[in-house]
Amino acid sequence: MVRSGYPHQYLKAIQLHPNDGSNIDAAEKQITPAIGKFIKSVKEYLKKEQPGIALKTKVDLISHSMGSLSARWYAAKVRPDRVRVWFSIVGTNHGTDALCGASGQGADDMCPAFAKSREDSLIQYVLNGAPHIADIDETPYGVGKDFPGAMTIKLDESRAIICITLRVDSDEWIKPGTSASLDGAGGIKIIIPEKLRARETSPGNFLVTNRLDHDSLLKERSIFFCKKCSEWNA
Repeated sequence: MVRSGYPHQYLKAIQLHPNDGSNIDAAEKQITPAIGKFIKSVKEYLKKEQPGIALKTKVDLISHSMGSLSARWYAAKVRPDRVRVWFSIVGTNHGTDALCGASGQGADDMCPAFAKSREDSLIQYVLNGAPHIADIDETPYGVGKDFPGAMTIKLDESRAIICITLRVDSDEWIKPGTSASLDGAGGIKIIIPEKLRARETSPGNFLVTNRLDHDSLLKERSIFFCKKCSEWNA
């Protein structure tokens, strides 16, 4: 992303440890303090090096696979005021049956896909509600339009989030593949980089069609080299 023009001071990678732990713990105990420190460091950089630029208070949160659920918990339940964009790359947003039987709290969070109760998966049920019906807001404070009947949590002056999901066909880790998509995503014109072949299957939810798989999509440079991929600014 530095090659696309972003100052390295604007970039921060958060590695979750362990990578199969509780998604809620990861959001509250790792992502939350990391983003707090990051925003503070960006403000200090701007004050010192570019005092004419307004101080940054929000982040664009890019997440991959199971990390999407941790990042989504942060955006929805912890600090929605600090998130401008939540971008999920092949995310397990409604869980995945591919991890049933695997060890770790993270796998328990994921299985079964489209959890029907808090007992099945607390994080899935809190974020998604009952499966396949419009009951709660899957994208709280999102700029996209929720399905009729959903309990919409409206954006306001301090909380307005662009939600985008990206998935692949025949994903070996996301089963069923529709788990990655969310109600209430989109709401703005999203510009797809020319080198990334994808189609919008529903507002804000994109299906990649150029034979990339679950892991190789994360390495696809065209996703990250698009500095102006939307026509909306918070």
